[in-house]
Amino acid sequence: GLSDHWLEPIRRLARSYAVDLAACEGDEDRRDKLAELNVVEGVRRVSETPILQKAWARGADVRVHGLIYGLKDGRLRNLDCSIGPGHFVEEAAQ
Repeated sequence: GLSDHWLEPIRRLARSYAVDLAACEGDEDRRDKLAELNVVEGVRRVSETPILQKAWARGADVRVHGLIYGLKDGRLRNLDCSIGPGHFVEEAAQ
């Protein structure tokens, strides 16, 4: 259905990181880890957009940062995954 198009990238991500996700303690930890991996992947995808690539080609110092909102504590957490012109600065998926 309609939601399959939206959920398929997350399913692919879960398959790619199946071993890491299996090592999580319980469903809640697994969901949290998958959400974090999805943010890291989103940062990567945004960095590949033509508008950002053009900005970097012009020398713009634009950076994309990965943050996640914690439903349990209401806090915004930096996942330490940022991309600047041409490279990953850090990656939370490691």
